[in-house]
Amino acid sequence: MRVKTVPADAVTLMEVEHCGLKYRNPFMVGSGPTSKTVAQLVDAERCGWGASSIKLVIDPPPYINKEPRYRWFEKEQFHIFTSEKRLNLDEGLRLMEGGRKHTREIILLANITYSGPDAEGWVEMSRKFEAAGAHALELNMCCPNMSFNLDVAAEDGTRRPCSGASLGQHPEAVAHITKEVMKGVKIPVFVKLTGEGGSAPKVAKPTIATGCAGIGNGGTRLGVPPIDLYDLKKNLYGLQDEVSMGCYSGPWMRPLALRDVYEIRRTIGSEGTIVGFGGVHNWKTAAEMFLVGADFIGICTETMVRGFGFLPELIKGLKKYMKDTGFKDHRAMRDRLVREIVTADKVTIRDGLAVIDDEKCIGCRKCELPAHCYAITMEDRPAAELAAAKTQGKKLSRQVAKIEGADCCACNTCIDVCPVPECITLAKGEFHKAKHN
Repeated sequence: MRVKTVPADAVTLMEVEHCGLKYRNPFMVGSGPTSKTVAQLVDAERCGWGASSIKLVIDPPPYINKEPRYRWFEKEQFHIFTSEKRLNLDEGLRLMEGGRKHTREIILLANITYSGPDAEGWVEMSRKFEAAGAHALELNMCCPNMSFNLDVAAEDGTRRPCSGASLGQHPEAVAHITKEVMKGVKIPVFVKLTGEGGSAPKVAKPTIATGCAGIGNGGTRLGVPPIDLYDLKKNLYGLQDEVSMGCYSGPWMRPLALRDVYEIRRTIGSEGTIVGFGGVHNWKTAAEMFLVGADFIGICTETMVRGFGFLPELIKGLKKYMKDTGFKDHRAMRDRLVREIVTADKVTIRDGLAVIDDEKCIGCRKCELPAHCYAITMEDRPAAELAAAKTQGKKLSRQVAKIEGADCCACNTCIDVCPVPECITLAKGEFHKAKHN
């Protein structure tokens, strides 16, 4: 088995006890390509991960279940896959049994979806994974490219979509299945919801009311792949014939994932447990996820790109941040940003304008380009000023940017496009209505 060597203290940092289970830390390998073999589960344990959710198990097998096609775009920081192979029930049970046999400290969750017509199928799958040794269950209501067109009989007899993102957008159906599964097993039950359609908060409320162990947000979005404008039939993958939609994940989607977790937290309140997925790849992004309401953090894409061994570095950076900012532990961080975010009608706008440091300005003209701004113009520096600077050994640009305060709306754009740090800053002052609309 392929394993990594990591610092000894990496496996005993930031302990969490939840629903009778003890996690070494709140970081979970998300269900996916890096949790489909026993060797990977052992590797994750050696690298200090608190938990791992095994590769998605679908029963009966879905009609779409092909060999994987992945691409990682380093510059854009996104990962996309158009095809993926899930585990069938027997494969999933063997993986869980093998994982429990060869690991001791990592918590293992069974990530499952039943694609049949009723909740009893979910219950039967759950019982089998409980018998196979799963510490907890993760009911998958999120994968966007799974079979969408099957139904489940909800408690009120209404027929509803029952697979993947389709099911995950129906509050009554998700809550009904969760409740039935919880009746059938004794181990904790987590529910992973889809971010598609913006439905996660409304689905989370009745689901958390069932008393389940926690809610997770889906860390992927379905989207159109990068396009070759000179060959529209060309796809991203060497061994695939057609262009197709794909599942996007990675650092690019962090703002969307943070919004999902924030909105779920605002909806369910402070008592429920949230597993935050999407875009976490270092200590800073982990801190952000805790601050908007996550109790646990799931990471998948980064393990596909960097392996499992980056976790000790992440935890080290996070602990330093907590020490620097006075947070006792990661639990103290939770929800702090939730308290600070206000609706747009409550935002206070202060008067002010941008100010340019003449000596730092290099005359690049980038601040002059934004089409919504008429405040900035370029002027020639006086010859005497250039001569004096040369005498003093300073090098000044021939032109310098100037701001007309009456036209400045203090929008920040000039600061963001300027290549010289602190060349342009914002200063409080009387705001004048812009001359140009």
